[in-house]
Amino acid sequence: MPDEPEDESRSPAWRYMVFSPDRLRMSCPGAECMYKGRAVNITRGTRHIYNCAAARTAQPALIVDMERYKAARAAKRAGLGVAGAAGAAVRAAVGAVPSEEAEC
Repeated sequence: MPDEPEDESRSPAWRYMVFSPDRLRMSCPGAECMYKGRAVNITRGTRHIYNCAAARTAQPALIVDMERYKAARAAKRAGLGVAGAAGAAVRAAVGAVPSEEAEC
């Protein structure tokens, strides 16, 4: 929603849904998708947009944003924070084990 400030706690699905002028209805951005004019419920909207092939075709960056959001939420729940999650992902990718000396 371009007229609202970006909030990292909000699902990125808000950026990809199409809203009615009164903001009470939302639709999938996929042209051939039948998910149109639904009452605003971002949980169902996120679930739909994540699984909709038409939405992924219309908005290619959608999956990348959703995966990044899910990883950040999982890291926050685990107490790592975004930087900790990124570091853990890099260590896992290269197979490195953090040294105990570095944690002083």
